Amino acid sequence: METKEWEELHNRLRTFYSEFLNVFYDSNTAKSKNAKEKSLERIYDMIGKSIDSLPDIPEVNLLVYHEENPSEMKRSVILEDLRKPRYFEADMERIIQAIHLQTVSANSKI
Repeated sequence: METKEWEELHNRLRTFYSEFLNVFYDSNTAKSKNAKEKSLERIYDMIGKSIDSLPDIPEVNLLVYHEENPSEMKRSVILEDLRKPRYFEADMERIIQAIHLQTVSANSKI
């Protein structure tokens, strides 16, 4: 990839990561069950859109840990699994770390 493409990709990842953390914070501080559910739906949508828009190359894959094999990171084609609340809540911290790692990885390519 050209330097300009890496810069654009890094900016997209950084923006996504920032928005993602804001929505995640909103979902954790929401007072009502309805507000919490709306925040979680926004998170699911953000993850799906981000995964769909990223190039399919190893350096910039948005990865999450697979529930059945936490030591192995896989590309997030397991979005349907993320819709299961027990999976989503249990692995949210790992998802955030994976996004952060990929952001750092993209930045190091610039």
